[in-house]
Amino acid sequence: MTTHQYLSPIDRQSTFAFPWSLEHQAIDQTRDDDRVDDGIHGFEFPLPHHVYDENEGTPVNWEVFSRDQDAGDVVMQLLRDSWCLFKQLRLESWVEFVMGIPSATLAVFESYHNRVSFSLFCFLCDFPIEAEKYDIVAKRVHHNDCFLYTTLTHALECFQGKGQYKNLSLDAGLITQPLKAFLSQPDKNILQRLAVLETRYARYRVGSDMARGREFNVDTGFLSLINDQSAVAMARQLSEDALRGFRQISLDSVIMHDDNIRSLGSQWDRLCYDVEEVAAVGDLIGKVRAMAKVS
Repeated sequence: MTTHQYLSPIDRQSTFAFPWSLEHQAIDQTRDDDRVDDGIHGFEFPLPHHVYDENEGTPVNWEVFSRDQDAGDVVMQLLRDSWCLFKQLRLESWVEFVMGIPSATLAVFESYHNRVSFSLFCFLCDFPIEAEKYDIVAKRVHHNDCFLYTTLTHALECFQGKGQYKNLSLDAGLITQPLKAFLSQPDKNILQRLAVLETRYARYRVGSDMARGREFNVDTGFLSLINDQSAVAMARQLSEDALRGFRQISLDSVIMHDDNIRSLGSQWDRLCYDVEEVAAVGDLIGKVRAMAKVS
């Protein structure tokens, strides 16, 4: 199967369909050592200027980028295609990668971005006048998809440099570094903590923290409190924390929507997220319900 069969042309209303089964794709490569770094290293594919149709034997353009396309349309298409693949990456994939276990989904993910980057590089070599537009495109995706931003800027840098393309290596440190620290300190509740992080990751990957390149938070302090304290003690502590925030609120706070109001809102958001994550640990649901009754 050639690459032009799965890269969505940005000037068409097409549905992204990746040809491989992400759940069962095997990886032939093995690591030479047990070291894990932050770059995703998976399959390596040849990067010719054209790909060849296996049936016809003639060169076929990648057809990912086209001239005279509106920058906004390009941004939306690229973001959509990138997300359609990224959403296949579960926390389990990142955990396996950090532990040195080859991950097919991550290998495919980096391969896709490498090919998009190379395709843009080739397009810019053919149509240098389009470089300014794609510099704008890269800036627009900067705070929406940190991986796609790296993909586009890599192509632009290669084009603006010596005109030679180097394979892209995505930096996944915002996820892998925190997970390394987390997995380096396992305890008796490690499976519960992973269940909490799985729920958090589902929210993280669609939120602004991920889009803007902020690190994945692996703190599970609320889970520890639930495990270490009784339902009554936890309910009292949470009530005291809430009342402390309320005491800072005045009529002016409500009218002006000042820092006290925003702080209280953030506090409640964190509590809702904490409870949602702990609820993913099945044997703690009863304790959470008991806390709610006491409060």
